[in-house]
Order: sequence, then structure tokens, then C-alpha cells
Amino acid sequence: MLRAPEVKMQFGTSFLVSALIGASLLFRAGANVPDAAKPFVATGVVVFSLFMLVQFLANQFGLDRDGFRAIVL
Repeated sequence: MLRAPEVKMQFGTSFLVSALIGASLLFRAGANVPDAAKPFVATGVVVFSLFMLVQFLANQFGLDRDGFRAIVL
């Protein structure tokens, strides 16, 4: 399934959005984040990336092209 284009798009989207949000949080002008909160910003970016993968992991039949016919029908 790693060669399927929908799988590549799903993985790529989660990492792209994580990079964009992480960069916007780290490089915005006037960011006064306390030193104690900086590890939580990095953790939040990772958790957001994992939340984007939940749709991919919970979709039983959408990415398995013959799974619906084989299991349900």
C-alpha cells in the first residue's frame, strides 16, 4: 500500500501541515513563549501530526481497494 497515491498524499499532508504550523509557531514575530512552555509547543506539533493520521488509520475500507467487497459482500 505504500505505492498507492492516496497513501502518499495522506502521509505527506500530515507532515506538511505539521511543518507549516510548527514553523509558524517558532518563527513568528514577537513570540514571547516562556522557556518552560517551549517543550509543549514541540509536543503539540507532534500530537497534531498524529491526529491528522487518525483519519488514515481509522479508515478500514477507503484505502483497501478490494476490502469492502471481500469482507462485507
